[in-house]
Amino acid sequence: MKLRFDLILITILTLVLAACAHDGKPRINKVEAKFVSREGAKVYFSYPQIASGVDDSIKTKLNTWMKNMSELREKKVADADFSIEEADISYNFSVLLLNDSILSIENKKVYKGSSGKSSAIVYRPIVFNHQNGSGYITPESLLPGLKRSDLAPHIEKSMESFQSKPNMNAYEDGASYLISFAVTKDSLILYPGDEGEFFGYDRFPIALSELSLEVK
Repeated sequence: MKLRFDLILITILTLVLAACAHDGKPRINKVEAKFVSREGAKVYFSYPQIASGVDDSIKTKLNTWMKNMSELREKKVADADFSIEEADISYNFSVLLLNDSILSIENKKVYKGSSGKSSAIVYRPIVFNHQNGSGYITPESLLPGLKRSDLAPHIEKSMESFQSKPNMNAYEDGASYLISFAVTKDSLILYPGDEGEFFGYDRFPIALSELSLEVK
């Protein structure tokens, strides 16, 4: 049975993230939609779309990427074989950083049961260069000079507070494990516990000043 997808509103809210169209920063539109899974779960989600301020070919590439990460993936998750009856799922995004070249977005998915209480939160961050359309796969690719071993003490210090135990092998210099991350003007945000994946259940900011780094 196919999902009944109802795109209720396209670009209903324009987030004015640039003072004008010539300041080198893109303008971001918010797209909202909803659908119902075959098990009756109500899924609400929003995702960003670049409206202007970016080369057309790059804009198309990044907009397709951001839409697919939310809309198509959530439809597949909600219509999976396992049952999520009588549940609501919301999937929303926040722009954490937008400067002359970097766009850092945090997607937050919240599951709510029939009681209305949140039963799980999943974070899925993305960071990319909106000038050339490339994504930053590792935090060290975005922050030259960062060593993974510099992150380890911060993770170990808060180990007991995480829902899922981090794989500390990912925080060794030269490790190839994927580390989910986002960035703000002042912080590197990690999502520990699911190293090797593009998501995480915990949100852990580290001040860039503690790492003697800055976003350029």
